[in-house]
Amino acid sequence: MTRRGLAFAGVTAVTLAVWLLLSVANAPLRTAAAPLGIISFELAGSAARAAEMVASWGPRQREAASFTLGLDFLFLFLYPIAISLAVRITADRMAGTRPAWFRLGRSLSLMVPACIALDAIENVALWRILQLGATEGTAVLAAGAAIVKFGLVAAGIGYATLTWLIGRSATSEV
Repeated sequence: MTRRGLAFAGVTAVTLAVWLLLSVANAPLRTAAAPLGIISFELAGSAARAAEMVASWGPRQREAASFTLGLDFLFLFLYPIAISLAVRITADRMAGTRPAWFRLGRSLSLMVPACIALDAIENVALWRILQLGATEGTAVLAAGAAIVKFGLVAAGIGYATLTWLIGRSATSEV
């Protein structure tokens, strides 16, 4: 296994462990106002909607939301690296046979780490909403950063998956 492959395996293992903890912490945040818990909060998009979600949480749930945001500051360094490595590893396999697809993957692998900044901006905005109350600016900022972040995550995972499948089908044709 290459150094990049070992790094991917290690980062992915830690990413999945932290993701599991986040999933457990998110469970009590699922309410009628926030059916997806913290993800609903991230995508609220308006002060009224964010305030409605916070109001649907009791004191323990607001503590869980704060914990989730704190843990996400660790997670935001992990998942972009794991996805970026997956994109680069799968792209590298296309360098000789599909150069345009390889270049796309190489570019995408350099864009995915922007999720770190986007997630940090989102978390700070959500923290401010939890601590100081919702404003239109913080709700829109959090949702905008989340939408771009989720788009990059989807593009990265989609590219890596599709490229892996292309590589597998090319190998089975030989």
